[in-house]
Amino acid sequence: MPDLLEYLSPYIQEQAQRFLTDPEYEQNRAYRDFHLDWLRAHLGPEALGHLEDFCGLQALAGEAKQHALLRAALAAGVRLGSLGQLAE
Repeated sequence: MPDLLEYLSPYIQEQAQRFLTDPEYEQNRAYRDFHLDWLRAHLGPEALGHLEDFCGLQALAGEAKQHALLRAALAAGVRLGSLGQLAE
């Protein structure tokens, strides 16, 4: 299964971009980036280091969440597929 996840994950991320074209989503990302840029410009060196560590850890947590969602989606697909087999 891990090999399958490694194969499917980039494909799913590429395809997901079609679903992330919502104007509200784009606006939220722009606001996020604006605030992050402001923080980076106004924080001292120590606080900036903590912010960068936070951003890195947040990215790692996001990747773990994406993999968990992918596993859950695949499990749901398998479950739905097996229900279809029963109907025949």
